[in-house]
Amino acid sequence: MFDNSLLIFFLISFGVLLIGELWIRNRFHIHQPKGTWFYRPVNRLHTVWELTLFVAFLAAIFFVVSAKQHFLLVFFSFFALKDFIRGIMEYVYKREERRHFVSFFNSAGMLILFVVIFLFFT
Repeated sequence: MFDNSLLIFFLISFGVLLIGELWIRNRFHIHQPKGTWFYRPVNRLHTVWELTLFVAFLAAIFFVVSAKQHFLLVFFSFFALKDFIRGIMEYVYKREERRHFVSFFNSAGMLILFVVIFLFFT
């Protein structure tokens, strides 16, 4: 399933995404709230959307694994959509915190990874 070129591509991509996220956080002074180690949804609607998306992701993984399809396409599309929904909710409800910049950046990065894997590694 994984060959060397795919592994090298992942390492470089995640390094670029990590450096880009750190740059955005430093540039726009976006900090994690004190005392939190994980992401907190903006409101109850956001929680419902992300849980629904997660259940759909689990169902898709079941069908992809049983059909012997490429797992990584479902994986990166899930994270791209999850971060996009986070970005929209943060933009609408907590625009002044500017955390939506990070969410949209991560969503775009996952979408680019999805497209590259779809075009070159399937």
